[in-house]
Amino acid sequence: MEKRIKDILTDDELLEVNRLHKKIMDATTKTEINHYKYEIDQIFKKAKERYFRFSNVVEKHINYWDPMELLSLGAPDDEYEVEIQRIADALPQIRAESDLALKIKEVFDHAFDGDFNYAKCLYIAQVIWRDFSNKTC
Repeated sequence: MEKRIKDILTDDELLEVNRLHKKIMDATTKTEINHYKYEIDQIFKKAKERYFRFSNVVEKHINYWDPMELLSLGAPDDEYEVEIQRIADALPQIRAESDLALKIKEVFDHAFDGDFNYAKCLYIAQVIWRDFSNKTC
């Protein structure tokens, strides 16, 4: 599934892109237009990089955690791909480890028709959050 850029922008980034689009409409020179387009492109680039970094970190830790022990039983490496994607897709709404823990619990509860232990979800969320935060510094 291909992501739309607006789906990975934070609310603040989306507001800034909209503000810059309005400036383009009011611009009087090609230089101004190109400047605003460049700023928009930079916002998009930053959002894409953040999304892919987060997705990679989530994949690494979810696969290591192997919550259903499927990988250790010989399941393919992409066994949790859908769950990882759903967690990564929530990045713009995640502001803290607790938000991430709730998303992980929600995704795995739904995917495996269970009731995952929140404390375990919080632990893996903390590991993911710490690793992601270290990569963004």
